[in-house]
Parts: sequence; C-alpha cells; structure tokens
Amino acid sequence: MYKKISVAITMTLVMAALLTVSWSALQRSQAQSNSQLQNTVLSMHNQERAAVRVPPLTWSSSLAAESQGYANTLASGGYVCTFGNCNTRLPHGASNENLAWGSVGYPLADLVQSWINEKSRYDGGPVPSGGGPAGHYTAMVWHSTAEVGCGTSSGAQIEILVCRYNPPGNFVGQAPFGGGAQAIGEEENGAPPVEEGAAASHESGGGGNNSVGGGGG
Repeated sequence: MYKKISVAITMTLVMAALLTVSWSALQRSQAQSNSQLQNTVLSMHNQERAAVRVPPLTWSSSLAAESQGYANTLASGGYVCTFGNCNTRLPHGASNENLAWGSVGYPLADLVQSWINEKSRYDGGPVPSGGGPAGHYTAMVWHSTAEVGCGTSSGAQIEILVCRYNPPGNFVGQAPFGGGAQAIGEEENGAPPVEEGAAASHESGGGGNNSVGGGGG
C-alpha cells in the first residue's frame, strides 16, 4: 500500500519537474525571440532614420502586443507564401501598420529590408494620395513617429511580420522628414532588390505597393 503511494507520488513529482523545465525553456526561447525581434527592428529603423536626421524610435511593448496579436490572427487565416505562390495580399488590421510576409523561414531582417528598399523609389516630395510607391519606407522614417512595436508569426506556409507606429505617419501632402531634415542623396538610393529565388512580400498602411521577388508576392 505504502509502496504504491510512494511510487505514485514520485511519478507525480517527476512529471511536475519535467513540465517546469519544459515551460522554463519555452519562456527562455520566447524571450530570446522577442529580444532578437526588438533589436533587429530598432537597429534597422534607426539606421534609416539617422541617415535622414530624424530622431530614433523606441520600442513600445503595447504596440508589440497589438502587432503580435494581429500577426497570430493572420497566421491562422490560411494564407500561403511559397516559392511561385505568394501573391495574396494580406489585409491590414490598423492604419498605423506595416506588413511583410514571406515563405516559412524567411529572415526577419530581410522582411524589414523589403520596406527599406523602397527608398530607391522615393522622390523626396510630400506623400501623395494613396501613399505612393514608398509608403512602407516613409512610415519607417516619419519625423514625428516616436515608437514602434512589432510581432511575428508563422502559418503552415507563411512567415508574417507586423509593425505598428505611434504617432502614425504618412499624412498626404506632408513630407516624411519634416523641417530641417535631410533629403535622401543619390548615394542612399541604391538599395538592392530582393534576391532572386527569395520569397517575400510587403504591404503598408501608407502605401498600396505590393512587390514580388522570386517566388514571393
């Protein structure tokens, strides 16, 4: 009788310990992922902002939570982005938002870079109606924007990045850099295109552009 109870208690303690270790590992993995996302997004955004002399962004946990929630919603929507089949345009969840998507495993930095690459198409003028061909880029460098928060999620056949900004930018008739900021020089307009064979797409609340590279859309 006592031996059976002892064995049962031992097994319960072992299972509890295993679950605790597994949950701790999951939490560490999630924390590392969130840290990598924050560092990558801030570094790439602020490098572009420094190039046009606008203040750097800080990370917003509340915007990140909103972005993550919407990224999860999109990932459960059955969207597909595979080589040769990445033409679906993902819907927006907010007006202060940049979206990017690619095939599963597509690097986070390359998704952000797809927005930066639009600066080669920006003419330096005020934002036109509809956002123009560089709406993702101008949202990144908008002079009065102070915060960004992002989330990522993977569906069965898609990788998704959502970033939201506060205060939002891309106001029609206004210039992204504001008074006294430096316009983009010729040497800053040489952003490389998405590499052949990659799968990435991007969409912005301020721009109606959808670019396909390799197998993406």
